[in-house]
Amino acid sequence: KDDSRFAFVSRVASDRQEASIRHRLHQVEFASRTISTVDESDGSFADLYWSPDGRRLGFLKQPSQAAASIRVLEPTGAISDLAVSSTIRRFAGFDAQARKLAYIAVQPMNRPVESPWWALLLMPDPSSRDSVWIANADLTNPGREVFSGMRVTFPLWSPTEDRLSLWLTFMPH
Repeated sequence: KDDSRFAFVSRVASDRQEASIRHRLHQVEFASRTISTVDESDGSFADLYWSPDGRRLGFLKQPSQAAASIRVLEPTGAISDLAVSSTIRRFAGFDAQARKLAYIAVQPMNRPVESPWWALLLMPDPSSRDSVWIANADLTNPGREVFSGMRVTFPLWSPTEDRLSLWLTFMPH
């Protein structure tokens, strides 16, 4: 909010192997004109959100061979990890008071598709259902599921209220 710093992601190719690409998450401090590397991965980083008080940076880390995880850069420089058992699709950031965070997880299909043909116009998608989770910003537990059953896109916390808005889309399951 105070424009004293920002974060960005860069992509770096290894000198030895052209196929080996690394991604780095950086933080820029305007006052000291310094750039520091926060984290590095062979996968990617996405959904970067500063907490409303500007003290913490939350982001989604997607390693190339593992499930995505929500990470938070603490004011001390340490990186905390939210331990969840489901596959995370999106990180929606922090609420207006920086006490909660939200994320979107893939809801596993509870029954196999029995036939390649359905009576619906659209073909079934086994990863078409999401669940919305709200957790404490201190990352002490994975939180609680507050919605499930449809594809969830464009999650966004209100900047002033304790309200999360999102788009819901029906997709055959």
